[in-house]
Amino acid sequence: MARYIVCVCAGVPHGRDVDYLIGYPFYNDTLGNITGIVPEQTDWTYIDRNVSEFVQDTFMNFTKYGSD
Repeated sequence: MARYIVCVCAGVPHGRDVDYLIGYPFYNDTLGNITGIVPEQTDWTYIDRNVSEFVQDTFMNFTKYGSD
């Protein structure tokens, strides 16, 4: 059996930014019922919503204007 060492000081786990990119902090029961996508609902705060909006804006601006 393999053992894995997880460092608690490693920062954000791989892939956790995807929740913010997709906009999970903005999802609610109504949107979940319309889209059929019901992500794990944690206690999202206004800070999570601000981070999500920033990440989405950053990705959209990179897509629109490139890296120059």
